[in-house]
Amino acid sequence: MKPSQIRRMRKSWGMTQAELASELGVARETVSRWENAREAPLPSLVRALRQVARCGRA
Repeated sequence: MKPSQIRRMRKSWGMTQAELASELGVARETVSRWENAREAPLPSLVRALRQVARCGRA
């Protein structure tokens, strides 16, 4: 998942980085690193992001 996709999804859901981080059980800084391409999310977290999208956030 590309950094721009993560940011675009989060913003379309009206969530802050902190809110998304809480939903996924990670630190806000982790979401920031994903969105700024300094770190890629683990495959399990990519699946969790997709699950959040399917559960009505998108």
